[in-house]
Amino acid sequence: MKLSHCALLLAAIASAACTGTKNNASASDTVAQTAPALQSRYVADPDSLLGFVVAQTAIGPRVPGSEAHGKCVDFITSSLEKHGVTSVSIQEAPVTTADGTRLTARNIFASINPYATERVLLLAHYDTRPWADNDPDPAMHNTPIDGANDGASGVAVLLETARLLGPVPPDSIGVDLLFVDVEDSGRSDGPDSDATWCLGSREWVKQMPYTPANKPRYAILLDMVGGIGAKFHREHFSHRSAPGVVDRVWAVARQSGYGDRFINTTGGAVIDDHININNAGIPCIDIIESLNDATGTFNPTWHTMADNIKAIDPESLKAVTQTVLNTIITPLTNSITMTINQKQDEIIAEMSDIDDWMDRYSYIIDLGNSLPPIAEEFKTPQHLIEGCQSRVWLNASLNPEGKVEFTADSDAIIVKGIISMLIDVLSGHTPQEILDSDLYFIDRIGLSEHLSPTRSNGLLAMVKQMRLYALAFKQLNEAK
Repeated sequence: MKLSHCALLLAAIASAACTGTKNNASASDTVAQTAPALQSRYVADPDSLLGFVVAQTAIGPRVPGSEAHGKCVDFITSSLEKHGVTSVSIQEAPVTTADGTRLTARNIFASINPYATERVLLLAHYDTRPWADNDPDPAMHNTPIDGANDGASGVAVLLETARLLGPVPPDSIGVDLLFVDVEDSGRSDGPDSDATWCLGSREWVKQMPYTPANKPRYAILLDMVGGIGAKFHREHFSHRSAPGVVDRVWAVARQSGYGDRFINTTGGAVIDDHININNAGIPCIDIIESLNDATGTFNPTWHTMADNIKAIDPESLKAVTQTVLNTIITPLTNSITMTINQKQDEIIAEMSDIDDWMDRYSYIIDLGNSLPPIAEEFKTPQHLIEGCQSRVWLNASLNPEGKVEFTADSDAIIVKGIISMLIDVLSGHTPQEILDSDLYFIDRIGLSEHLSPTRSNGLLAMVKQMRLYALAFKQLNEAK
């Protein structure tokens, strides 16, 4: 994987909004302390997870086409079978890497509870970088890496999932495990460099083993999840393409006691396997350390010789694996949505850690850039909010659970960020909850006093329109 060049400005804004914060996890910690802890019959074992990483690194660098790579395929398939996962297949496909090497990618696909139509897909790449091209010592730049974090950590999460779910699958839920190949042989610069990464998943989506009836509801990619003290921000493309899945996983993390690990702000924009999965029609997110405190991007060991077993934190692996397990077994109909006040408190805590208002504006712009686009059919005059200096389109719908879902867009970047905050606070709640809400976060973060009079009027108009939608839905429900 690599950071997206096309989104470097966005990543820089996110980094600026988080750099200089006193405590990035403060809001999430508050929620984790107040939310009821999720209980699971599946409990991830950090020693088991570490053992899976050790076993892979002991094989050596798993460079595609090498002997160690073949041994890793054998290790993964035998581990799956050992833990009762017998539905295992290998898809082979010819690929050509960035340096012109022709290889056969070998994607390993396994199914737990294969006949269940309600499915979830977990994936990770098992190949390792052929070159330590980010190592501080230029003499090491052509040396393959161990890939303890970048490769083995994600595989460990999948194998631990197989160890726990294989013998006793969750009721009525099928879990698919995809170990993708030739992810990490791309180049970081030059024309069309993005297309040189994630070759295995690109081939896999061409022959996905699904029908419309059993296509996974969502997918989770695990990449570089074992770093020491790792924290996971909402990866940009995940937030853009599968915001509901990101919301769900981060909410489960908080309720599982890992709000200090899963930080509810935007991280980097990463070219990774989840992009191919999203393009194939499966909402997919990337759990990845993309806003490291020391580097502002990836973990310091990324593509270096230091990516070895010494760089692995079993508690990071535990936090991610337990969150994934709890997400899988929590029914989609279960409400894990934060309350309106909890969302407001989270925004207040995040903004209070950003001292300079120019950085706060950057943070708001970042939120606007991450706002999922409104459907073109709603960019009509009847969806424009009256009273706004800029054009703001707002639409609302009632989901099957009776909760209001808002979508919006604006032609002004600051306004787009403001409406994004309002949607974050109010969307996913009942009409009555929205009508009863006191939006105190607006004053508490100082937003009103830092807006021009016309912008302030526009903010009031947005809030008014959202409440009018809630009132209309309430009256509609009462008339039934």
